[in-house]
Amino acid sequence: MENNISVTKFLEGSSNGIIVDVRTPAEYEKGHIVGAFNMPLFSNEERASVGTIYKKQGKEQAVEKGLDFVGLKLSSFIKEIKREIKRKGGDRSTPLFLYCWRGGMRSNSLAWLLSTAGFNVEVIKGGYKMYRRYFLSKLKVNNWDLTILGGPTGCGKTDVLKSLSENGEQVIDLEGIARHRGSAFGAYGFDRPQPTSEQFANDVFYELSKLDSSRTIWCEGESMSIGRVFMPQELYDLIQQSKFVYFTIPREERISHIVRDYGECPQELLIQSFTNITKRLGFDNAKRAINMVETGDICSAVDIALVYYDKGYGHSIDGRKGEIIARVNMNEDNPDKTAKELIKTLKEN
Repeated sequence: MENNISVTKFLEGSSNGIIVDVRTPAEYEKGHIVGAFNMPLFSNEERASVGTIYKKQGKEQAVEKGLDFVGLKLSSFIKEIKREIKRKGGDRSTPLFLYCWRGGMRSNSLAWLLSTAGFNVEVIKGGYKMYRRYFLSKLKVNNWDLTILGGPTGCGKTDVLKSLSENGEQVIDLEGIARHRGSAFGAYGFDRPQPTSEQFANDVFYELSKLDSSRTIWCEGESMSIGRVFMPQELYDLIQQSKFVYFTIPREERISHIVRDYGECPQELLIQSFTNITKRLGFDNAKRAINMVETGDICSAVDIALVYYDKGYGHSIDGRKGEIIARVNMNEDNPDKTAKELIKTLKEN
């Protein structure tokens, strides 16, 4: 069976079907198309075995070994697809979009089986590799109208982004997708671990694909890394080159906001976070901050941390290529009021 659907056609029709990733569980875990259901042709160990045979003995022997592994599973694949279709409320006419790494033997073999069993099957041409390449090329074209929301630590940019969305603006929350707030303290508050960098990129593309590229998309300015996640160079370059709106609130309000966000954080996690940035804070400042955490004086500890974060943020602003089109100074921590002011400011610029 030949590959028969391009990535573009897949994206246009995938919402009406079921996406099936036939790669190994390890490949799937590292990164997959959002919404894909994993039905591996080989286990991790089987895949490794076939690969070893291919290198040492050749393609024919590897194919034979692969058939040995797959032959025992043929009926289980049919049953598994039936269960997934039922779970999604579909029927045999529901499109099944299959992909492996390059749209090769694995996806085409399973596509033949499912087609023979009467299912409606499409194979994504070029597979997962082509999907990733398509995404990165879309970022490189730079046809997204991003407006970067900037401001020093503690301004509540995430809350403002949420309010912008509630006021009808397009928003992409990179920290939410990365499940990290982008600082030494940023892992607290998320109920799941961070995705891999590869999956983060896939998730970003999925969110972007739902938005209108001709309209403004608000996005927080980020460094190349968000916690342990690294964004694609193409996305980072786009953020650095996009227009920038800077806003701030009084320092006292920023401290209060951070304390609200992290006040319930376990003491040992706060201490570990300050320990992690000891070199940047300086030994004496870090020691003072840790002592304040231990005595419950979180506000004073935050005040020390802001000296470091404000200095670092200033350097990151200086390194930007995009134009700072406006500076908005708010006198209170009020996300909805700030969002409305930012929308007004953008229209005026």
